[in-house]
Amino acid sequence: MIPSPEASKIEEALAKFDAELRGTSPWTNWESNQNYRFAIEANGRKYPVKQILAMASEQAVNSFSGGVEGANKVFLDKGFRVVSLRPPAVEDQQPMTRFREALQKILNGYKQAASESKFSGVHPVVQEFEEA
Repeated sequence: MIPSPEASKIEEALAKFDAELRGTSPWTNWESNQNYRFAIEANGRKYPVKQILAMASEQAVNSFSGGVEGANKVFLDKGFRVVSLRPPAVEDQQPMTRFREALQKILNGYKQAASESKFSGVHPVVQEFEEA
C-alpha cells in the first residue's frame, strides 16, 4: 500500500533532504539519472518523489510504487507540484497525442504534395501515412 503522510511530514522531509542528503554523492545530479522520471517541485528546487515519500512516511523506498498512480498521486492529492524531469518517450505518450502529431505531419505534407505537379506513391507524405 502506498503511504499517505500528512503535508507537514512531507514539508519536514523536504527540509531534511536539503539539510542531510542533497549534497551527498548518491544525490548529486540525481535529476539527470534516467531512473528518476518525476520530481516534486517546491521551494524553488526539485526533490526525488519516492525518496521524499519514504522519508515522510518512515517506510523503505522499495515498499511502494512510484509513477502517476503511485507516489506521484500522493503528492498531487496533497497539493504539491509534481513535474516530469524529461519529455516522455513516444511509447509513454497518450495515443491521442501521437495521433494528433501524426495527423498534423500528414496534413502539412499533403498541402505541399498537392501543390507539386508530380505527386506519386514515393512522395514523403505517403511515408507519413504508412507510419501513422
